[in-house]
Amino acid sequence: MVLRNLMNFLFPVGLKSSSYAWHQGVVRYVRPVFVSYKFFTTASPVLKCSVESIHPSEAHHKKLRESWKHLDVRTKEEFTAGHAKDSICVPIMVKGKEGKLEENLSFLQDVCKFFKKDDKILVSCLKGPRAMKAIEKLREAGFSQVLNVAGGFEKWQESALPIEK
Repeated sequence: MVLRNLMNFLFPVGLKSSSYAWHQGVVRYVRPVFVSYKFFTTASPVLKCSVESIHPSEAHHKKLRESWKHLDVRTKEEFTAGHAKDSICVPIMVKGKEGKLEENLSFLQDVCKFFKKDDKILVSCLKGPRAMKAIEKLREAGFSQVLNVAGGFEKWQESALPIEK
């Protein structure tokens, strides 16, 4: 996790090392990487950009002192079992037929009920992957001030920050 955060800090616009020489403190060769991947139903070549992640304690500080709002993208069941104090649940994935998780087709519409595009938003899930998907969708929709809460709700709990049930 620390190495990934360091890579995101050092290479914020998709630069990737093809030779990891971290024991020497430098990367020998760095090249831009264009990734083509399928995100839900659309496939397009994109420049892979980093998402800024902050520690849960810093996120809590931002909520208290800088008026950031907290978006939890876990399922309703996960949210009701426990969540960060004053967070709002809008699931990025919902349980479909046979209990499997599927894309929430109304995710952006639901987010717009609680947040404006110029709001400062902290996004979290259980561990991180769903939050990254949500942040990508939010950025595509024009939300510009969006941060990931590193480690999600699990890290929030480990940091002994306020939770509600």
